[in-house]
Amino acid sequence: MRHNRYSINDLSSTAISLRNVLRSDFDEWVNFFRDPSSTEYLGPGNEGSLKAQTEYWFERIELREKNNTGHVAAIENSQGILVGMIGLMIQEVEGKDELEIGYWILPQHRQKGYGSEAARLVRK
Repeated sequence: MRHNRYSINDLSSTAISLRNVLRSDFDEWVNFFRDPSSTEYLGPGNEGSLKAQTEYWFERIELREKNNTGHVAAIENSQGILVGMIGLMIQEVEGKDELEIGYWILPQHRQKGYGSEAARLVRK
């Protein structure tokens, strides 16, 4: 199963909009790695400096984009600020490719419903 990452780009609701991840998001995304709870389940790549961890993350985003899956940025509409990322990932489950929705919310924007809202947008 292969899904085009752009099928989730440019989606929006009253609360958030989804757009491509930009290199200009890099500095804000360093804050994600500053919070230890952010990296608890990320797997490899969450070692080293905050900048190194963020660079590894952005390299993974670029790789997934080449494989027609990937991440998009979640932007809060009223202020136009980055609140997180959401992505489609192919995971092998019992020998079959399965599509998984994953989302990562910046620490200062958690518990505000952005992850749930982004997942609802992508599932439509």
